[in-house]
Amino acid sequence: MKQVLETARNSTYPGVESAVSFQTPASRPILAAVLVLCLGAGAGQAADSDSVTPILRQVEDAATFHTAYVEGREIIRTSKGKERTLVFRSWAVNDGDRQLIEFMEPADIRGQKILMTDDGDNIWIHNPETGRTRKLGSFMKRRRLMGTDFTYEDQSMAKLTEKYQGKVVGEAREGGSACQVLELYPTPAGPGYGKIVAWVGKDDHVIRRIDYFEKADDEKPFKRLIAEDVREIPVAGPEEDGGARTIRFPFKMTMTNLTTGSRTVHETIRAEFGIEIPADRFDPEKLGE
Repeated sequence: MKQVLETARNSTYPGVESAVSFQTPASRPILAAVLVLCLGAGAGQAADSDSVTPILRQVEDAATFHTAYVEGREIIRTSKGKERTLVFRSWAVNDGDRQLIEFMEPADIRGQKILMTDDGDNIWIHNPETGRTRKLGSFMKRRRLMGTDFTYEDQSMAKLTEKYQGKVVGEAREGGSACQVLELYPTPAGPGYGKIVAWVGKDDHVIRRIDYFEKADDEKPFKRLIAEDVREIPVAGPEEDGGARTIRFPFKMTMTNLTTGSRTVHETIRAEFGIEIPADRFDPEKLGE
C-alpha cells in the first residue's frame, strides 16, 4: 500500500513545522509503534528542558565577546505615526555583563548615559544637565528604555542557559534561514516575561526572531523582535582566548509592540569587537567625566 508522508503543522505557532512528523491515518499505528520501540525516551526529548540547553549554549558561544564598541541609532515610530531618532554609542564587556550607552542626539538627551552592570541587575542613569547620577530600582528593568520598545532587560540577552528552560517545538524559516523554534520559560533568574518563542538559525546559531508573551499560557505574543542584516565581524583576541575569529552580528533589529502598533528599529552603523576599553568606563562615579 502506498504511503504518503505529511508534515506535522504546529497549531500553536502558525508556520512552524512540528518536531515530529506523521503519516496518513492507515499507517499511523505502525509508525507510533516504531517510534516507541526505536526512539524510546528520545521521542519525548523535545518536551525536556535539557533538550534546549545545548542550543542555547551554541547561541551564547556564537555571540560571545570580551569587549565591544557600537555606534547606531534607534528609530522610534509611535502608534500615532510620529517618529523620533536617537543616536547613540555604546561600550560593553564580557558578553554585555557591563555595558554603557551614551546618547548623542537629539539635543534634548545629548550626553545622557545609561550604565548597566551584573547583566542588567544594576542600572544607573547620568543626566548631564544636573550632573547627577542616580541608580534605578530593580523594577525599572521591565520599563521601556528612553521611550523605545526595548526594555532595560531586553538589553541583557547573555547567560541564556541560566535565564531560560523549555523545549524545541519545531522548525521554520525566518529571514531566509532554516531555524529551530524554541519555546522558552524564564527561570527565577530570568526576565519578567511569561514565555518567549525564539527562532534560532540552524547553521549560524543566530537568533532571527523572538515572540514575547506576557503570560505563560497566552496564545498570542504582545511584541516581536526581528533580527536582520546579519554580518560577519572580525574579533581580535589574545591567543589564550582562541586568537582572532569572527562573530555574526545583526545590524538591524526591529521590536514591534503588537498591541499598540508602536515600533523601534535598532540600526547598527559601526561595530568593533576585541578592542581595548578602560575599566573605569563602567564606574558609576565617573559617568560625569
